[in-house]
Amino acid sequence: MNTARVFMMAMFVFLGGTISFGQGGEKEKREMSREEFEKMTPEQKATKKTKHMTEELSLTPEQSEKMQALNLEHAKKMEVLRAEKKALREKMKAEKERMEKEMDAVLTPEQKELHEENVRKRKEKRKEHFKKKHCEENK
Repeated sequence: MNTARVFMMAMFVFLGGTISFGQGGEKEKREMSREEFEKMTPEQKATKKTKHMTEELSLTPEQSEKMQALNLEHAKKMEVLRAEKKALREKMKAEKERMEKEMDAVLTPEQKELHEENVRKRKEKRKEHFKKKHCEENK
């Protein structure tokens, strides 16, 4: 009886490990990293996406040609938007730093410490909320 229990537990551990190993994460399934993808030109991105769509959807040569044009237009627009997003983030960071400097000139050391603690707590709370929400979405 005891041997059977040990054997069953060993089987569960083995099967659990096998199943979890076979379910590689999304990052493992990707052909390339995000950094590699972002280094590609819009033309390269469009060609890669069109090739994938052609194979996946069995596009005709005519459809493939039209999709190449659409994918290229989209990739170029996305490149511009990413650049704008990056510039906006830099502006926001600079504004945040400016605000913090000015606040430091107004607040006492005790108030600064309390403010930093409150900011840290809010940040942790957001982090936990994100984890909870993200975990629920992946179920």
